[in-house]
Amino acid sequence: MTSFRADLKVVVADKNMQATFAGLLTRHQSLGIQPLELDPQSPLVHPRHDPGCWKDGPELLAIEHQYYRHGLLALDWEGCNSKRSADETRRELQERLERLTAPGWGSVVVLQPELESWVFAGSTEVDRALGWQPGTLTPWLEQQGHLQLGPAKPARPKEAVEQAMNQKRQPRSSSVYRQLSRSVGFSRCTDPAFADLKTTLQQWFPPEVP
Repeated sequence: MTSFRADLKVVVADKNMQATFAGLLTRHQSLGIQPLELDPQSPLVHPRHDPGCWKDGPELLAIEHQYYRHGLLALDWEGCNSKRSADETRRELQERLERLTAPGWGSVVVLQPELESWVFAGSTEVDRALGWQPGTLTPWLEQQGHLQLGPAKPARPKEAVEQAMNQKRQPRSSSVYRQLSRSVGFSRCTDPAFADLKTTLQQWFPPEVP
């Protein structure tokens, strides 16, 4: 009988993503899942970041997969060097992962265009984390041309985050992403990749029956 080391093995592209998933996966109630037993070394950062995740992320995640109930691979679409669309890139990586493991064991998360698209979830916690007073960030983003009338998120989310933090002389650190992942509500996040991740986790780890 297989003895699992942990419920989930996670491979991500960089330290900001590592901090995001480290915080996110502790919020079992908000995700609608059971508490997770995570590997002490997870999330694991791929040494070659997004291009590395695209080139051999499935292979890295699949190593010793029999010791984990499930696995996640997460990367930014922009900068991963794939010539295909985000959806096509995700399908290709998912197929490779399933050939190495088993259908349903693992899931690939491709953020389009990048992780920062998850930051703008319509919460005042975002303003605070980026160094702004609640309610002041959105008007400034509109003034700077990052937000247009209609879309709820900037077209270039990473550039918007970096400029907003520079404006307030807020040091850029992965701790900002950890803070956001632990505090921002999920109900307003409409990003398809996040919605798919949440659904997948609920299928793998349904809430425990009292």
